[in-house]
Amino acid sequence: MQRIILASLLLLMSLLSAGAEDEKQFDVNSVIAEPVAKLPEPRFWNGVGELNLLVFTEDESVRKHVNQGFVLLHASWDFEAYRHFTTALKKDPNCLMAYCGLVLSVANPTHEWKAERAKAFNRMITLSEYKVGEGEQARWYYPDIERGYAFCIATLLTEGSGPGSKAFRQLSNKYPKDLQLKLLAAFLERGGYSDYGDIRPSQRASLAKVRELVDLYPENPLVLNFWLMMQAEAPYQAVDVMQVLMPTAKKLVVLSEGKLPTWHAVLGHLAWRSGELELARLSFERAIELYSQWQSNDQISDVNAIGLCRAKIFLAAVLYAEGKIQDALQLLGEVKSIELPDGRQFSQVATALQWHAKLLPAQIYLARGGKGDLKKALSVLPTLPAQASGGFDPYKIVIDGYTLYIRALESEEAGKPEQAREYYAKLVQNLELMQKAQPKMVQQPYYVDYVRALGALKIHQFELLGLLSAESELAANWYRSAIDRQHPSSRLLPPEILYPMEFRLAEYYQNESDLENARKFANQGLKRMPSCPKCKALLKSLK
Repeated sequence: MQRIILASLLLLMSLLSAGAEDEKQFDVNSVIAEPVAKLPEPRFWNGVGELNLLVFTEDESVRKHVNQGFVLLHASWDFEAYRHFTTALKKDPNCLMAYCGLVLSVANPTHEWKAERAKAFNRMITLSEYKVGEGEQARWYYPDIERGYAFCIATLLTEGSGPGSKAFRQLSNKYPKDLQLKLLAAFLERGGYSDYGDIRPSQRASLAKVRELVDLYPENPLVLNFWLMMQAEAPYQAVDVMQVLMPTAKKLVVLSEGKLPTWHAVLGHLAWRSGELELARLSFERAIELYSQWQSNDQISDVNAIGLCRAKIFLAAVLYAEGKIQDALQLLGEVKSIELPDGRQFSQVATALQWHAKLLPAQIYLARGGKGDLKKALSVLPTLPAQASGGFDPYKIVIDGYTLYIRALESEEAGKPEQAREYYAKLVQNLELMQKAQPKMVQQPYYVDYVRALGALKIHQFELLGLLSAESELAANWYRSAIDRQHPSSRLLPPEILYPMEFRLAEYYQNESDLENARKFANQGLKRMPSCPKCKALLKSLK
């Protein structure tokens, strides 16, 4: 994360070095991405929370759009939030809080609209420093709290989450009645969880602060949403997803009158994590239905509907877990057929298509692991056009990695251990190249996806070592190494590996006739991934 923020710093500071634009030269349209500029005004969504920000503007509709934009931003609908902020700026090009929100809505350092973000960032700084009067009579034009927001956001984007969280905490202490500041400060102060699933002290402290706000505002969707988002991707050992998180997700759906697609998608993710597959499927199907209605009503093209795209990809993983592989593959086929307009190759949808929708069919066959599935996995891997030059292609090297992994599995399955080891050695070389190239990927829109793919292939590397090890205890140790490297997936997309590595260890102990340990690790696998079909089947066979 720090490396990503530093990458954004290089971009933003290079633009800032040119100095702020002159008042007469500034064109508000320069911060509005062309695909959004053509759209109608966005609707207002009920039941998503109220901030009651005192936005400095003479236009009440601007105030409403800014408040709605921040609420939707926290509800994980960045695109719709961006629309509200740009609508506010069309009506009042000097609204400082609208620029603050706009910058946050496209804060991802590699966002395709980073040029618009940089201009909005510059404008935000310019307005926050504007004074009226001269000499000792000069005074700040904008309210202190709004200038504080601009300073905090600038600090967050240019210096990282540490200084950013301190800035928000200081501003929150200065304005204790601003609920959003309290929530943002606690959210940015969170420390997450260790590699072993233990909650870090800073995470515990942040959750305690938000828990106090939940107790004060038990019906406020915004507060409940922060509480949920801070734990939605927690390791399975750290939180009881079914008992602690799912009730809150269900409550958010009810409070929003069941009309906000992002919260249906969150509920779908948590239900999948809990093994509640029917609820997961229904939740994603409802999210897709609502996104589709929004897309039709607001003339949103497929390339701008990232939430819809992700919901379909996750639904495919749920369908696989339900045993409906053909339905899953058909749905992924529909997603992969999305056509990308010229110039949108760096969009979030383009990245989701390439790194997830196109790889998931092979990952599904690998997870099922039935007769002939390795051959099927190999056949559905993306095929790439021949390269004219010998330059490094990050996507190709990932595909090569999966190909080598599958070839090694095929050889091992066919009783050809030497050939399997040859493929394994090539996979190791492939991973070394990927690791070496990782720093160069930082400013690419697919950086996070590249890192996730690298992590998955490293897990498969240790899995292969276990399969290829002749010494029994050594094999068990390799499987444990794979287990240690398998971390919770994003709440937005399914994991690259659709089965827990505990399955391999349980399978190993079953082959060693150690049924007690086989049951132990099969159960641990189901705790990590309750929706895993082959873990369920293995445990059933052990009873």
